[in-house]
Amino acid sequence: MAVNNDIFLGSGASITKVPELDIYFPITETSGTLTTVTASTTSGKEFGTDFKLVNNLYVGCLFHKYTGGNAFVSSHRITANTATTITFSPQTTISSGDYFVIDSYGAPCPGPAVGSKKTLLADTWLGIVESLTFPTTEVEMKQTNLSLGGSRNFTYQYKGIETAGSADLGLVLNQGTWLYYFLGKCTNVDIGNVSSGTFSETVLSGNSAADAANAGNANEIYINYNDVEETGPIFFRSVGTVMTPYVNPAQDVAGNIDRVTVSSLSAGNEIQQGIKYTFAEQDGDLLPSFALEQTIGKLVDPAGSTNILDTDSTETLESFNFVKIARGCRVNTLTMTANENEELKMQISANTRNVHSLETDEEYRARRGVEDETSFFNFPSVDKFREPFFFSDGTFKCFGHSFLKINSLTLTMNNNLQDRRFLGVGNKSVQEAIPAQRTYEIQFTGHVTDDRLYQELLNNTEDKSNTIELTFKKSTGEEVILKFSNYYLSANNFPIPDDKGPIVVEATVMPRTLSECTVLTHWMLQG
Repeated sequence: MAVNNDIFLGSGASITKVPELDIYFPITETSGTLTTVTASTTSGKEFGTDFKLVNNLYVGCLFHKYTGGNAFVSSHRITANTATTITFSPQTTISSGDYFVIDSYGAPCPGPAVGSKKTLLADTWLGIVESLTFPTTEVEMKQTNLSLGGSRNFTYQYKGIETAGSADLGLVLNQGTWLYYFLGKCTNVDIGNVSSGTFSETVLSGNSAADAANAGNANEIYINYNDVEETGPIFFRSVGTVMTPYVNPAQDVAGNIDRVTVSSLSAGNEIQQGIKYTFAEQDGDLLPSFALEQTIGKLVDPAGSTNILDTDSTETLESFNFVKIARGCRVNTLTMTANENEELKMQISANTRNVHSLETDEEYRARRGVEDETSFFNFPSVDKFREPFFFSDGTFKCFGHSFLKINSLTLTMNNNLQDRRFLGVGNKSVQEAIPAQRTYEIQFTGHVTDDRLYQELLNNTEDKSNTIELTFKKSTGEEVILKFSNYYLSANNFPIPDDKGPIVVEATVMPRTLSECTVLTHWMLQG
């Protein structure tokens, strides 16, 4: 490929979110002992017609086999994939009706192909981003001597293990679903209205999906309202009329997937058809993950192209777009900060499984072809839904008392992820982030009104009767509520100011357990 002389500029760069989901993969094969299977094109299971997988993007993912009766049989490791085939290890014997599911971890959800162009569901808005660091790729260099000398220089060198850095996001928080990725479970979803300050569940609009592959309605949102899967997908999208992701028969029945009405505002500026999530701690290793797509383009329309986000076999389009995909992002640390006179902010650091780049001349459409940010999934058309939470929207309760004169508060949560590598993955760049000890810490400063905090510092009894309650609520009724239990006050400081002004206490509380987390929002979460 010839090198284009125009340089890439930061003005042409974008980073978008791609949900990672269990991907239902129906197959054409009905018999044989195989290590490679092909995507079905049968009606209602036309995966090979609707989607084209990015080459080798799913290497390292677990590949689960099921019978036609939806019974789990065995797990395998993906070692290679093409647009329509998956190669795996160890081999397995196929029977009529068998199908596979790609495990969600490190598996960016594909979007329906656009002609010959592959896509991912990479048109998801990240929210109000202050800063974002896309994961770096580090390659270990090995230099050594072979058996013969003849020079003081090394006689041989090669490249060793590839390691992906962390994905770091700095957000001005206008919705709280990012907490799901730290905690790991979504145990319930209610959809309803806020009335007189109270959330009440309402009836959905109905109209179920036609089958696993077909939505029946174009460009709509769906959910299995009565059977929410803790680790997603939670909400489905119809892209055109293609269910994205396909309905996984091991988890859901297509007839139970109902169409959802998008959130709106009432005449009184209260959220209607709001979505209330209940999140909880995941104590296993099944933390949800997401992917990030980085696109660097030159913001020009090269001759002969129909979409400036395309890459393909022509050197023109390859020279105008550069795409990388960071997959398997699991949240290691999450920090929420509420400082005086500021918006509520969140810092996220996520361990990354690996960073994938497209093969030379691979046909792909970045951001699923969406060129306007206002057309991204979850970008709200209602202005008030885009507005962030503010410091003034928050309340803090601890030791059974509401603290009214808090100046700043920082909640730090840590999953203490440990990166590990395993045999048989088939790629030296693939690693897995495994959660270890989970910890919480709350630091706050506030004006002194009594000696309660000092007395709690001396108290040797863990507070098990009162919860720490942290609440942020917008005028629309949208809210984030976190409650913690089993905690000590671990430190406080009462510095005397030189200017003889108000005395400000600096305190740290260490809870052991999250007891409740609910988020009421307009945001449609795909887990």
